[in-house]
Amino acid sequence: MQRRTLSVGAGLALAVVVLWSGTGTADDPPPIVVPKDIREAVTKMADAVGKGEKIDKDAAAFFKGHEKDLKKTMWVFKPREEDGTGGLGVGPEPRKYKPDGIEVLLYNQLGPRPNMQLDLKKHGADLNRIADVALAMAEITDHYAPAKKVDDKDPAIWKSSTAEMKKAAAELKAAVKAESKEDLKKALSNLSASCSHCHSVFRD
Repeated sequence: MQRRTLSVGAGLALAVVVLWSGTGTADDPPPIVVPKDIREAVTKMADAVGKGEKIDKDAAAFFKGHEKDLKKTMWVFKPREEDGTGGLGVGPEPRKYKPDGIEVLLYNQLGPRPNMQLDLKKHGADLNRIADVALAMAEITDHYAPAKKVDDKDPAIWKSSTAEMKKAAAELKAAVKAESKEDLKKALSNLSASCSHCHSVFRD
């Protein structure tokens, strides 16, 4: 089961990287642009998480104002474009990371040949930031759980996935603090798995 999961992950990584690299066609959908208010709200909550502050009230308020904007909110995980549009990217400096997007970086790092080697000292602050964004997003998306079960779409799966994301993000922070490459790999794998777990049921 684990071997098959890794193979699927590698395939997804390749597909995501191909799309990110700009080798699409004229029929591709328009570029992803995270609305300014969503970008600012998620950034503010991630900042608060990084300071050890609670954001439960902020996440609840965000949901009330963006009940129909889950997809656009999830776009913060997408690659950052050169002009600053797209997702939040990784770190403050555009294109420093290859690829420059939280989702695609996870896939790439878990693949057989990562584009770059992460250094827990050199990249520690940016890895912590990924964890802060993930924790903020988990708090936000928890509010979007369906009200009731419909077919295989069980609210319990949604809730467990957001809990898994929180746990994996905390593990990522712990790995950075301990400067453990092994723990880093596990944390990135668990963070990616928490997303895949939810997407496999609720992607549509």
